[in-house]
Amino acid sequence: MAEASIDDVCPIIFEYRFDRNTIKHNKALAIRRSLANAYAQKHKIKNVGAFELRSFELYPVPRAGNSGSEVFYLDIYHQGQQQPSRFVAKFQDVKSTMEEYISSLRAKRAGMCSDVEYEVDDDNNVGVIVCELAKVPNHCEYRVFFLDLAKSDEECASALSSILSRVGNQPNGEGERKSFISDYDWYVKRKNQPLERLDAIVCSGGNNQGLSLLAQGVKSHYERMVTDFDHQVLPYLVHGDLHARNLMVNSFNANETELIDFGWVHDGHPAKDFVLMEATIKYQLFKELLKENRPDADKNQHISVEYFESFERYMCTKGMWLPGFEEYKESEKIEQHLRQDQIEAVRRVYVCVSQIRKQARVALDLYTSLAGSDKYSVEQHYFAGLFLVVLGLSAMPEMDMIWTLIALNKIGDQIWNSPN
Repeated sequence: MAEASIDDVCPIIFEYRFDRNTIKHNKALAIRRSLANAYAQKHKIKNVGAFELRSFELYPVPRAGNSGSEVFYLDIYHQGQQQPSRFVAKFQDVKSTMEEYISSLRAKRAGMCSDVEYEVDDDNNVGVIVCELAKVPNHCEYRVFFLDLAKSDEECASALSSILSRVGNQPNGEGERKSFISDYDWYVKRKNQPLERLDAIVCSGGNNQGLSLLAQGVKSHYERMVTDFDHQVLPYLVHGDLHARNLMVNSFNANETELIDFGWVHDGHPAKDFVLMEATIKYQLFKELLKENRPDADKNQHISVEYFESFERYMCTKGMWLPGFEEYKESEKIEQHLRQDQIEAVRRVYVCVSQIRKQARVALDLYTSLAGSDKYSVEQHYFAGLFLVVLGLSAMPEMDMIWTLIALNKIGDQIWNSPN
């Protein structure tokens, strides 16, 4: 008897479900379909005289964390056009939708995003905000671009250069000044409670004595920052959530980039967007790249804790002026510790972080000159921001606990060792 195919035995159907319960799913789908239809009517009126609408197609975007929002790519097809107009649609509660719409308008005025529209269903407390991807015709998330081994390290750095040239340059001299520490509360005092988790590791002791000691060092750095880092922040407009999934790149042209998700746009310290992207690359994408770059499944995809510690130490002590990768490679003799595929992964991370710091240096030079008399250097501003953002991310499942604790200790050391 001929062997049955999988479909003959058990057809497998993939579809997006808003809820496992069919009744709840159908209700949620109807609400969102109604919102999409309301936006379609607005889109049709706005484009009267142009091509007739043919279809709306929504594709769910995988997201990290649990923000309570649902993000989709929205492709709008018109009669007579082969390529769709591309948007991002985000469903969430009405309050969050309205807050993000207001933030998006500020981002639009600053050149961070293109047209933004919204629709709300007050009765069901669901809204949708739609942002046009005007500059990115062949869009992909920066995470996908970065992990694509066919892309060069220089292309990955160019994409960062393109987007970072549009952030960290919008001062608001009339905005309220607040302390450096409180300005970063948005990151440190998250729902997943990174400070409480740090305390739990400190108290673990026993078999986890090594982790406990690392956590104690991190806690000491944080407490010193709370006490001693008394800078009053000159507010800048920041995206606030500039990580690899919120940066869109033209997959064929790294210089065409755009941001999505403007729920965290606010006035704050300008280092935030730079340090969040560095943290994403070093502590999340680096791990994924090591796995992606391995020559075969039998090879160990991990690097040693000792190597990561030396890598982080170098990145901290060189500060905002990272030498070229070849100089780093030669001075640290990394061939003695890593395979070639691992060296290639390190190179990509190194080149991209170098680009981030290069542009952050320019932005923070201007910031410190505008902020007035200040006893802290550009480097201290950067590493203090990096410390607080990484601490805030430390409780996320994507973060490796040991890597994160080591990094926080090295970054903390550098804050106080940086020249004033």
